[in-house]
Amino acid sequence: MKKADSEDWLRHASCSTRFRAAVVLLFLGLLVLPHRAAGEPGGQTWKFLRLDVGTWITTGEGEWTIEFEGPLSTSEGDPFVRGRSILKLERLTNTLITGRVELALTRRFSLDAAIGLGTSLSGRATDTDLGFLPTRDLIRAIASKAEAGGETAVLTTNAYLRVVPFTGESENFVDLFAGYIFYRDALDLTSGVEVFRVGAPSPLGRIVGLDSSYDFAWRGVRVGARGELAAHRRLRAGGQVALIPWTTYDGKGFWNLRPLHFTHEAEGGLGVDALTWLRLALLKHMHLELGFRYLTLHVEDGQDIKLFPDGEVIVSDLQEVESSRYGPYIMINVGF
Repeated sequence: MKKADSEDWLRHASCSTRFRAAVVLLFLGLLVLPHRAAGEPGGQTWKFLRLDVGTWITTGEGEWTIEFEGPLSTSEGDPFVRGRSILKLERLTNTLITGRVELALTRRFSLDAAIGLGTSLSGRATDTDLGFLPTRDLIRAIASKAEAGGETAVLTTNAYLRVVPFTGESENFVDLFAGYIFYRDALDLTSGVEVFRVGAPSPLGRIVGLDSSYDFAWRGVRVGARGELAAHRRLRAGGQVALIPWTTYDGKGFWNLRPLHFTHEAEGGLGVDALTWLRLALLKHMHLELGFRYLTLHVEDGQDIKLFPDGEVIVSDLQEVESSRYGPYIMINVGF
């Protein structure tokens, strides 16, 4: 072999060797990266941005109670009574489309925002009116049921602080957080049926022409903790609990058969928003998350303000209001 050919062969062999070495190193790097990613703070496979999209299959419930004084209806000769009105909302099923984005500003501090929207609400409402004489004798009781439809919305924002591990790396983590929550149900009540009546004329049966609405919203601050641990090389388990130590409640409605507008106002209530989940690694930067969420809100000592067509305004005691929504969810997590 000539010297020039020998040098060309050596250069070619050297380039081939370097190329093969680069391929081997790249392959080894791809094998190692997932393990390094699992060792990021909190075991997360994302460093600065995480995006979630999914669905929350929910059931909702609610109830409010009002104490008032006056006639139960506008009929002439109706006695003056002390009354109680109770609206109970049951089996308010709705499937929400959910989305969430979390941005890591530092290794220990991140921000997120999440939203859920559903327009297929379906359930039922039971309205009960009770009237008592000053002697506390029951003089009237009326109960009716209606179909409820409408929509649901929930929004949360949070700021997270990593407390475990405080420094270094770990497969497991704990964060403390503070944030804000907005929750809303907008209901349409139709297909009413009167099911119980005591001390009042007219037979039971269908309530013709019922087409009323009730729209209420909760706003509150949240404080809590979340954590996650490695249950397996590809499986992680986690949970989050948020205490809602202060809420405001605003509701507005329209009973079309009287007709009557009303508003509800209350503040200072409590709530809890809790989640638990399992996350399965599908790809290096993609997880499938299966979980369950429970949200409940409660407030007392508010006002019920009725606005009549003739301009009359009656203010009554809104004794208490409760709302809850719960159910399983499924999400895809993608991180960068």
